[in-house]
Amino acid sequence: MPLACHRLPRFAVGDPARGQDQAAASLDREEAAPAGELHVEGRQAEALKLYERTRRLLADQLGVDPGAELQATFEALLSRRT
Repeated sequence: MPLACHRLPRFAVGDPARGQDQAAASLDREEAAPAGELHVEGRQAEALKLYERTRRLLADQLGVDPGAELQATFEALLSRRT
């Protein structure tokens, strides 16, 4: 699983809020594709677990919600769309 030992990316220098935004966007992109692939393979439970771990990581470490791409993947999982 992509999040097994996941660490948030660190972005050098600059505004800490901007670094958090970049870290959140990076994690969002990195996890949306694998969750979508699991979903297409019919592995919805695994995809939902991946989404939940990512959502929790974003909330706990950055204080943000999943971005649009990961949220769209989650909504597709719930409606079982591909």
